[in-house]
Amino acid sequence: MKSTLLAGTLWVMTVLTGGVRAQNPVPIIDNPLYLGWPQVVGTKAQFDRVLRVSGPLLVPDEVTKSVVTYELVKITPEELTIEIDGGRFVIPARTNPKYDLKLGDPEDVRVGDHTYTCQVYHYKTTSAAEIGRDPQGQTADVVVWLNIAAPTTVVRRRWVLKLDSTYTWDETWKGASVPTPPVTTPIPKVDPAPLLTPPGTPTE
Repeated sequence: MKSTLLAGTLWVMTVLTGGVRAQNPVPIIDNPLYLGWPQVVGTKAQFDRVLRVSGPLLVPDEVTKSVVTYELVKITPEELTIEIDGGRFVIPARTNPKYDLKLGDPEDVRVGDHTYTCQVYHYKTTSAAEIGRDPQGQTADVVVWLNIAAPTTVVRRRWVLKLDSTYTWDETWKGASVPTPPVTTPIPKVDPAPLLTPPGTPTE
């Protein structure tokens, strides 16, 4: 009787401390942001950027427009290194769909005369190079719109960073260039649509 009671107590303690949950880790999947880049060093993607700064002391909002270029400068099986305006950030090859990259509902994005139906992903970053300014220890919320028709699959990108003022960056794909690939065959781009299953979608 005592041994049965002890075993039951240990089982309850294991559940409360997360021991059972540890046996069912969240799966790590291929990162669509990594797969979307052509696997060729020197690939560049240009975006029209609009930066809007808003706050109680800014009436009207401050709006700045520019063109930015992202360049793929290093490829490893674990990550891509992207350079922009002299700064660098990395895109990991694998991601945790519960914590790192979350899938939203598909949306249409119009660029010039074309409309792209995009998969929408949400994630967070603290990278000053990726955001475009020092986040001062804060985290920026990022949304990306992906479609395989774009050379890096990114059609649109948005960051929101809240400090004393709110900074919102909106980028729209403008163009891209991909150098002649080396003799080795680059990894083909993968359609981001099937990588993560939208909430509520039946699975087999």
